[in-house]
Amino acid sequence: MLKIDQIKAGYGEGDVLKGVCFTAHTGEVHGILGVNGSGKTTLFRVLNDWLSKSEGTATFLDDELEGYDIGFLETDPYFYPYMKGKEYLGLLKMKNENYNIESWNAIFDLPLDQLADEYSTGMKKKLALLGLLAQDRPVLILDEPLSGVDIESNVKFQEIILRLKESGKTILLSSHMLTALTAICDKISLLSGGVITKTYQKEEFSNLEKLITAQIKEDLDQQLDELF
Repeated sequence: MLKIDQIKAGYGEGDVLKGVCFTAHTGEVHGILGVNGSGKTTLFRVLNDWLSKSEGTATFLDDELEGYDIGFLETDPYFYPYMKGKEYLGLLKMKNENYNIESWNAIFDLPLDQLADEYSTGMKKKLALLGLLAQDRPVLILDEPLSGVDIESNVKFQEIILRLKESGKTILLSSHMLTALTAICDKISLLSGGVITKTYQKEEFSNLEKLITAQIKEDLDQQLDELF
């Protein structure tokens, strides 16, 4: 179980995260939903120890969450110049004898002998996912994994995520698009104003879009009433 308790963090003055709390269970895809700028990426950077938190704790299986627990798929993956796709995957699979580069790449058919920084946005996202799989970490943090990939790859990404869930991984998945989450998540936590305002169960997903849309319209109406 991954437990996030009262995490606060930010950049410079003021916190973006103002006390984030939620729990994600083993073998679960837990969605983090929020508008752009709500703090999804900030939260993931804190969990991956790329950004220091000012308060709060993150534990996995009752121990402090460590970097070696986590596989992190960034929204915009970065690759070192002059490194080929095959070299990148070879580095990440060094401690995973069961990972076969060619077999996994058969899913996406990437040109692994080409320099990775010459890949398109979608190709980079696919290579980063293959690298994530090579590391075989128990906690997977996927920041907008379905953005920038075509419809075929979108389906493949979703199926791989579901297989990872079945294998017992604990998965955090962010998106600003609700439909990307409802298709594969077991729970969805709404991040707004620097906190988790509510966590929705699967049986509540059908009403979630209506609730969010209604709240957006209510807030917008108040602003528009002042302008018209």
